[in-house]
Amino acid sequence: MKIKKSDVFLGTILILAAALFFGCSQEREQYIVLIPQGYTGQVTILFDQPDAAPLTYENNKAVISVSNTGHTATSDANRSGTFEYYFVDVHGQREDIQNIPEIIHNLHTQSGTENGKALPEMIEFEVGIETSVPSS
Repeated sequence: MKIKKSDVFLGTILILAAALFFGCSQEREQYIVLIPQGYTGQVTILFDQPDAAPLTYENNKAVISVSNTGHTATSDANRSGTFEYYFVDVHGQREDIQNIPEIIHNLHTQSGTENGKALPEMIEFEVGIETSVPSS
Protein backbone atom coordinates (compact mmCIF):
# COMPACT_ATOMS: atom_id res chain seq x y z
CA MET A 1 0.00 0.00 0.00
CA LYS A 2 1.41 3.32 -1.05
CA ILE A 3 0.99 6.38 1.21
CA LYS A 4 0.13 9.59 -0.57
CA LYS A 5 1.88 12.84 0.25
CA SER A 6 -1.52 14.45 0.81
CA ASP A 7 -2.36 11.84 3.50
CA VAL A 8 0.93 12.54 5.31
CA PHE A 9 0.31 16.29 5.07
CA LEU A 10 -3.26 15.94 6.40
CA GLY A 11 -2.11 13.70 9.25
CA THR A 12 0.61 16.19 10.19
CA ILE A 13 -1.89 19.06 10.20
CA LEU A 14 -4.30 17.10 12.41
CA ILE A 15 -1.53 16.25 14.90
CA LEU A 16 -0.38 19.88 15.05
CA ALA A 17 -3.96 21.12 15.49
CA ALA A 18 -4.56 18.66 18.35
CA ALA A 19 -1.28 19.66 20.04
CA LEU A 20 -2.16 23.34 19.71
CA PHE A 21 -5.67 22.78 21.08
CA PHE A 22 -4.54 20.79 24.11
CA GLY A 23 -1.50 22.97 24.71
CA CYS A 24 -3.54 26.19 24.80
CA SER A 25 -6.46 24.90 26.84
CA GLN A 26 -6.86 26.61 30.20
CA GLU A 27 -5.07 24.90 33.06
CA ARG A 28 -7.05 24.16 36.18
CA GLU A 29 -6.15 26.19 39.24
CA GLN A 30 -4.46 24.39 42.11
CA TYR A 31 -5.33 25.65 45.59
CA ILE A 32 -3.56 25.19 48.92
CA VAL A 33 -6.03 25.75 51.77
CA LEU A 34 -4.46 26.56 55.15
CA ILE A 35 -6.81 25.88 58.07
CA PRO A 36 -5.89 26.90 61.64
CA GLN A 37 -4.82 23.89 63.73
CA GLY A 38 -7.72 22.67 65.85
CA TYR A 39 -10.41 24.48 63.84
CA THR A 40 -13.68 22.60 63.32
CA GLY A 41 -16.81 23.90 61.67
CA GLN A 42 -17.82 25.54 58.42
CA VAL A 43 -15.30 27.30 56.18
CA THR A 44 -16.47 29.99 53.76
CA ILE A 45 -14.23 31.37 51.00
CA LEU A 46 -15.63 34.42 49.16
CA PHE A 47 -14.33 35.31 45.70
CA ASP A 48 -14.48 38.53 43.64
CA GLN A 49 -14.43 40.79 46.71
CA PRO A 50 -13.02 44.15 45.53
CA ASP A 51 -11.78 45.20 48.98
CA ALA A 52 -10.03 41.88 49.67
CA ALA A 53 -6.41 41.03 48.87
CA PRO A 54 -5.54 38.85 45.88
CA LEU A 55 -4.39 35.29 46.48
CA THR A 56 -0.68 34.65 46.91
CA TYR A 57 1.07 31.85 45.05
CA GLU A 58 3.45 29.15 46.20
CA ASN A 59 4.97 26.84 43.56
CA ASN A 60 2.27 27.97 41.08
CA LYS A 61 -0.52 27.08 43.53
CA ALA A 62 -2.94 29.66 44.92
CA VAL A 63 -2.78 29.86 48.73
CA ILE A 64 -5.99 30.43 50.69
CA SER A 65 -5.47 31.18 54.39
CA VAL A 66 -8.59 30.57 56.45
CA SER A 67 -9.08 32.77 59.53
CA ASN A 68 -9.76 31.47 63.04
CA THR A 69 -13.45 32.20 62.40
CA GLY A 70 -13.52 30.00 59.28
CA HIS A 71 -13.92 32.85 56.80
CA THR A 72 -11.70 34.36 54.13
CA ALA A 73 -12.14 36.50 51.05
CA THR A 74 -10.11 37.32 47.96
CA SER A 75 -10.38 39.74 45.07
CA ASP A 76 -9.55 36.87 42.69
CA ALA A 77 -12.20 35.02 40.72
CA ASN A 78 -12.92 31.39 41.51
CA ARG A 79 -11.51 28.98 38.97
CA SER A 80 -12.21 25.30 38.74
CA GLY A 81 -9.38 23.30 40.22
CA THR A 82 -7.96 20.95 42.80
CA PHE A 83 -7.45 21.47 46.52
CA GLU A 84 -4.76 20.53 49.02
CA TYR A 85 -5.77 20.96 52.66
CA TYR A 86 -3.42 21.58 55.58
CA PHE A 87 -3.81 22.39 59.24
CA VAL A 88 -1.33 25.14 60.14
CA ASP A 89 -0.12 25.94 63.66
CA VAL A 90 0.83 29.35 65.09
CA HIS A 91 4.43 28.82 63.93
CA GLY A 92 3.37 28.19 60.33
CA GLN A 93 4.05 24.44 60.45
CA ARG A 94 1.69 22.51 58.18
CA GLU A 95 0.07 19.13 58.70
CA ASP A 96 -1.20 17.52 55.51
CA ILE A 97 -4.79 16.35 55.90
CA GLN A 98 -5.25 15.07 52.34
CA ASN A 99 -5.38 11.44 53.36
CA ILE A 100 -8.06 11.86 56.01
CA PRO A 101 -11.23 12.14 53.91
CA GLU A 102 -13.52 12.40 56.94
CA ILE A 103 -11.92 15.72 57.97
CA ILE A 104 -13.06 17.72 54.91
CA HIS A 105 -16.64 17.13 53.80
CA ASN A 106 -19.76 18.77 52.33
CA LEU A 107 -17.68 20.76 49.82
CA HIS A 108 -19.87 22.88 47.55
CA THR A 109 -19.89 26.10 45.53
CA GLN A 110 -22.57 28.77 45.65
CA SER A 111 -23.33 31.68 43.35
CA GLY A 112 -26.27 33.27 41.61
CA THR A 113 -28.68 36.13 42.24
CA GLU A 114 -31.12 37.06 44.95
CA ASN A 115 -33.76 39.77 44.47
CA GLY A 116 -32.03 40.78 41.23
CA LYS A 117 -28.68 41.30 42.95
CA ALA A 118 -25.64 39.14 42.16
CA LEU A 119 -24.43 37.04 45.07
CA PRO A 120 -20.69 36.54 45.51
CA GLU A 121 -19.29 33.21 44.41
CA MET A 122 -18.18 31.15 47.38
CA ILE A 123 -16.82 27.79 48.31
CA GLU A 124 -17.99 26.23 51.55
CA PHE A 125 -17.00 23.03 53.32
CA GLU A 126 -16.98 21.50 56.77
CA VAL A 127 -13.87 20.69 58.79
CA GLY A 128 -13.97 17.96 61.43
CA ILE A 129 -15.05 14.38 61.77
CA GLU A 130 -18.54 14.03 60.32
CA THR A 131 -20.82 12.48 62.90
CA SER A 132 -23.96 10.65 61.92
CA VAL A 133 -27.21 11.33 63.69
CA PRO A 134 -28.74 8.13 65.08
CA SER A 135 -32.04 7.26 63.43
CA SER A 136 -35.12 6.95 65.62
